[in-house]
Amino acid sequence: MLITLLHFLVSIKAKLLLFSLSRLVHVVNPRRTLTLPDTSIFLFLIFMLPGLSACDRQQEPRIVTIGVINYSPAAEPGYDGFRQGMAKLGYEEGRTIQYLYKGYINDKQKLTVEGRRLMAQKVDLIFSMSTPASLVAKEVTAGTDIPVVFGPVSNPVNSGIVASLKHPGGNVTGVTFSQQEPKRLEFLKILKPTIKRVCFPYNSKDKSPVLNLPHLTGGELAKKILAIRADIPIILSTGFSAKFTEELAQKIGIREYLMKPVILQELTEKIRAALGKG
Repeated sequence: MLITLLHFLVSIKAKLLLFSLSRLVHVVNPRRTLTLPDTSIFLFLIFMLPGLSACDRQQEPRIVTIGVINYSPAAEPGYDGFRQGMAKLGYEEGRTIQYLYKGYINDKQKLTVEGRRLMAQKVDLIFSMSTPASLVAKEVTAGTDIPVVFGPVSNPVNSGIVASLKHPGGNVTGVTFSQQEPKRLEFLKILKPTIKRVCFPYNSKDKSPVLNLPHLTGGELAKKILAIRADIPIILSTGFSAKFTEELAQKIGIREYLMKPVILQELTEKIRAALGKG
């Protein structure tokens, strides 16, 4: 509507100028040049019309292009949340913002290829989800001023994504969360109070779980488990007798204690003792 109105005004202005020129210009001979009382009118017409055209162009909104890369299907809700947040800030998809996203890619080599493809598309920002995707985003934007915003990443400092939580540095920032394993175990116990054994599968090639789990010693993990359920039997096997003794294990509440290497018969006896079947 605004552009149409501007074009109408340009048309009216041009007609008025031409009418004024027709009254001022005297045609002596069709083969001769025109004699002009005031050539400034022509100059005004020449410079005014391009200016109005430029005004039309300035009214067109700039479209911001966001490149999105993701390694895990579990992170998909983060993409929906990001889009909703941008919409609340006034960005309208298809008009003032567009997203380039091919879906999650759980192959790190292909993820890197996708990151470079997004950079070739001249994106204004990269939104990354998961630790592997955020590391790729940091890599492909290195040496540029393209900002990177990562979705929930469990350990961005130790994984090398940012320098620190307080001062991330560089062109990368985002959102993190604390360790979730104790709370997950608590939920499992609520859903199934009789649960005895829990398996924690993880991807050894993904820095997120690799960096999180080793930071808990056996004693620290035992404390967290016993804080949720004090009567659960725990057997601790360790090779660091100097750092962790059987006496310390008993103080924590660990029922049985084993030194490595573990002998199968000894392990069987400890299990029976921990379950009260010895």
